Amino acid sequence: MALVLKILQVLAIICATVLLAGAYDIFNFGLKKMIAPFAIGPIVLFMLLSIVPVFLTPKPKTPEEEEAEDIGEKLAELQAKVNSRLTDVQTKLDSLSGQDRESLQEENRVLKEQLEAIQQAERDKVASDARSLRQRNEELENQIKQWAIEAVGKNVAKEEAEAQSDAA
Repeated sequence: MALVLKILQVLAIICATVLLAGAYDIFNFGLKKMIAPFAIGPIVLFMLLSIVPVFLTPKPKTPEEEEAEDIGEKLAELQAKVNSRLTDVQTKLDSLSGQDRESLQEENRVLKEQLEAIQQAERDKVASDARSLRQRNEELENQIKQWAIEAVGKNVAKEEAEAQSDAA
């Protein structure tokens, strides 16, 4: 926008120079007679080229706007620096941790195998405990059945004995 304003101002100055040179017939070039029929064109052109920049000039910035713009530029610059430094640090960390990463992956694999072995042992132990508990449960059920049969048998025998003693 500033370039357009400067071009318009230069053209206005050139038009004014030609008009003045023709009006005063400077250096006797006969500009007065040459420009006279076309004088309205340069006059209108001068008027337009002189007035347009007045309306196109940018509004002056307030100190707050200039300060905000400066802060924005500084912030963008700082952010670019921080991003570049972070990238450098990340590259260094990746290069340093490359060897450690392989050893950690190997250690992780070994630990996973150990964990799977422990989990399988626990599953086997739980399964064997469940089997022994089922077997113990069956034994207890058999003992309860045996006790119930004996108790019923004793009660029936007692009732028969009482019935026989009442009958006698």
